[in-house]
Amino acid sequence: MIVYYSGMRTKDKNKMTAIRQATLRLAREQGIQNLSMAKIAKQAHVSPATLYIYYPDQKAMFSQIYLEVKDIIDGDLYHEVDRQAPVRVQFEALMLNYAHTTLSHPDETNFMQAVQQNPSLVSEAAFQKGQQRGAYLEALYQRGVAEQLLQALPLPIVVAHTFQPLAYLVQTATQTQTALPDKWLKQSIQMSWNALRV
Repeated sequence: MIVYYSGMRTKDKNKMTAIRQATLRLAREQGIQNLSMAKIAKQAHVSPATLYIYYPDQKAMFSQIYLEVKDIIDGDLYHEVDRQAPVRVQFEALMLNYAHTTLSHPDETNFMQAVQQNPSLVSEAAFQKGQQRGAYLEALYQRGVAEQLLQALPLPIVVAHTFQPLAYLVQTATQTQTALPDKWLKQSIQMSWNALRV
């Protein structure tokens, strides 16, 4: 009996990891807009043709990496958060988790923020899927509004007064390679809460 195999090649998980890490590293060092498949292949130590075995084009690659990054960041974001706790307790835990997670994953954070600022880098389906993973945060905020703890504000304003201050502190600490005291994080979180509360 003769067995014929198709031309499909099995995907190597190690190569996929190398491609993801190369993409994240280059995006931080050179800016995501300056990336090319050739640069990524060289950094990952694979041939450019290998990239197209895993991804049909750059947008598909960025889309997959974006969702993988969201899994990492969001997975840590909700770690040990008691969803039955009062709104303020959950809010503070989430913000502290966000700061610690982004400090631990600077390349992933940089990539995620680049996509958030320019969603056209990924497919619309991937971006929407990534946004849906934040539904719990929005529900928590709406609960705070319903309990008359927080002001009813447009979501971009809420994000600007919660995640953005922490993102700035984390980015500065990462760029200067200095420690970010927990005291600063807690002070920033307190200021964010004060800015949103009724």
